[in-house]
Amino acid sequence: MIMELPDPATDSPGSTGRVRAAVTSPAPPQDGAGVPCLSLKLLNGSVGASGPLEPPAMNLCWNEIKKKSHNLRARLEAFSDHSGKLQLPLQEIIDWLSQKDEELSAQLPLQGDVALVQQEKETHAAFMEEVKSRGPYIYSVLESAQAFLSQHPFEELEEPHSESKDTSPKQRIQNLSRFVWKQATVASELWEKLTARCVDQHRHIERTLEQLLEIQGAMEELSTTLSQAEGVRATWEPIGDLFIDSLPEHIQAIKLFKEEFSPMKDGVKLVNDLAHQLAISDVHLSMENSHALEQINVRWKQLQASVSERLKQLQDAHRDFGPGSQHFLSSSVQVPWERAISPNKVPYYINHQAQTTCWDHPKMTELYQTLAYRTAMKLRRVQKALRCMSPVVLPYDVHHPSPVPHLSAVSHFHPTSAEVVDWLGGNSPKPAIC
Repeated sequence: MIMELPDPATDSPGSTGRVRAAVTSPAPPQDGAGVPCLSLKLLNGSVGASGPLEPPAMNLCWNEIKKKSHNLRARLEAFSDHSGKLQLPLQEIIDWLSQKDEELSAQLPLQGDVALVQQEKETHAAFMEEVKSRGPYIYSVLESAQAFLSQHPFEELEEPHSESKDTSPKQRIQNLSRFVWKQATVASELWEKLTARCVDQHRHIERTLEQLLEIQGAMEELSTTLSQAEGVRATWEPIGDLFIDSLPEHIQAIKLFKEEFSPMKDGVKLVNDLAHQLAISDVHLSMENSHALEQINVRWKQLQASVSERLKQLQDAHRDFGPGSQHFLSSSVQVPWERAISPNKVPYYINHQAQTTCWDHPKMTELYQTLAYRTAMKLRRVQKALRCMSPVVLPYDVHHPSPVPHLSAVSHFHPTSAEVVDWLGGNSPKPAIC
């Protein structure tokens, strides 16, 4: 228990004055115990006008002063011993708290693996138990320091004074109290900081372990689902081996397959977000977990690309080879011609040799040219034949389509148009010309 030192001001006035005079004398002689002695002159001067003291009275006065001096020395030594008993434990607490703070910092950063974080959780739990067990002792020392400071308050100094031999007992007490206060303040701050960091790190470990377990479970589920999807993809037949009539069924099957495995997109996004959150908290996934996450992302992208490509190939095949297509006409042209379809579904033809295009089929264009040539040649022969013929009276009036009675008996119609056509076709000899 801390003992309060009596205040010299509460002692008897006479003895206080005599002690103060003895302490403040310029150079009083010292006895064997180091207690100031009063000279006979001082004692004689302190007596009243009745004359010098008698030997019994002088001995009584001397014994009283000596007793008072011993009491004051005892009190100063007791104060010094008690403050010393506080300084050593406080310094030990400060050193221990600093060491534990460094050990706590060494536990970070956490590794991105469930087993390692679980091990770190157990280590931190043991660390917290050690800190917790030290708490009662730290609190008792801090309470003792607080009680000591409440009994021996000190005044703030404007400028720090170095302790010297001329320092008064009061100043020494003030300096000791100030030093104890500084130690207690540092120890209290370190203790509060350490306990707060322990709690924060415990929460950080718990949150990290929860996120790692969630990532691990999600990656295992995604790996299983991707394996199933890749198994379905392995059963796809080449587009060229499919029947044209079955193309719509395969297109519908691919669309259903795409919808069935669309939730995997949310799962992949979830694991990537969790890994990003851990990285922000300075927790990086282990090599094994990083490789597993990378493989999941690669497999998911490949599955998406293969499904999109398969659907596009089926739709193109159905458009080109389906019932509404004209792809069978592509073989109707030969090199250098190529048949193509315009965006509005109208076929046209490309001549790669002449680098021209046309809407008509090359055979049709060739047929047109042949017919035009043959027709022109036949018309030319008709013109030549008609120049050699005599005028012919038509059996009908141009303006009156009905038969004309007075021309029905005309017998000199040479030659007839039927004969000219037969002659041009080479089926009859040249008609006779009048």
